[in-house]
Amino acid sequence: MALTGNYIKYIRTPHETETQVVSTTDPEGVVTEQTVPVIVETTEDIENVYAIITNYMLNALLKDAFGKTLYGFQWRIYESAEARQNDPDDFILDGQVLGLYFDIQSDDNIRIKAYEILKAQEGFTNLING
Repeated sequence: MALTGNYIKYIRTPHETETQVVSTTDPEGVVTEQTVPVIVETTEDIENVYAIITNYMLNALLKDAFGKTLYGFQWRIYESAEARQNDPDDFILDGQVLGLYFDIQSDDNIRIKAYEILKAQEGFTNLING
């Protein structure tokens, strides 16, 4: 199983001169203001990619208050299926979805579930099963 299509790479960098004041509240209720750079977001379209999940991590014993299961996986994006076949270590991008809880039932195929989750992640929404 794999995903194909156009991936949108999001790039976030601090602005060189522009700043903003951000307020944070600690657990005791103390508010602190801090001046931080404004984050500038740009995107890069990477067309006709081939994305696969390389590793699945499921911990059925760790559940949140709503019964959702701790689940994660690692992914890689290649220029094409052929590029992956020629050299699995020659990928364009790699990343992971870790430390999140998802609704996983005992009869779910965790492989298919991972691809459903990946397609909902930022940058992957234009990819389809391929």
